[in-house]
Order: sequence, then C-alpha cells, then structure tokens
Amino acid sequence: MLKGAQKQMIVVKTAENRFFEEAYFVIRPNAKADGEDMVSEAYKVIDACTDKKRGKKDRGAKKYLFIFAVFSSGTAFGALLMGLIHVLV
Repeated sequence: MLKGAQKQMIVVKTAENRFFEEAYFVIRPNAKADGEDMVSEAYKVIDACTDKKRGKKDRGAKKYLFIFAVFSSGTAFGALLMGLIHVLV
C-alpha cells in the first residue's frame, strides 16, 4: 500500500456503453490544462478505442461470411455434380 501518494484523476461516466459504466484516467503530474480540455481528450481516447474495435469486428464478419458463401457454393456444386454422375452412370 502506498502512503502519501497523491494522484489526480478524471472519471468519465457513460450510460451509452453496454459494458462499461465509467472510465478512470490518471492525469500526468506535468499536465497543464483545464478540466474541460482534459475531459474532452478523455472522450476522444474512448471513442478512438471503441471505433477501432468495431472496425475490426465488422471486417472479420465480412471475411467469414465470404468464406462461408464460397464453401457452401462449392459444396452445393459438388453435390449436384455427384448427383448428375450417379444418374448418368
């Protein structure tokens, strides 16, 4: 346990996020800005992190959907071809 240590923090509370209700930002000791600038910067950090995660998830879903579509069409074509061969032979 630390004794005599003092840290300044900003607490950002949000009701919009379904996972988190608040985020804590520890302020650097040499930071020279007013509280409003720091809060807006904290929201920018949160938005940047959530946008990156959403983008990766969307690209992954599209990639797997494409793979599934190719696999399904290949399977269907193979089954049709095998049925045709079975009927002709």
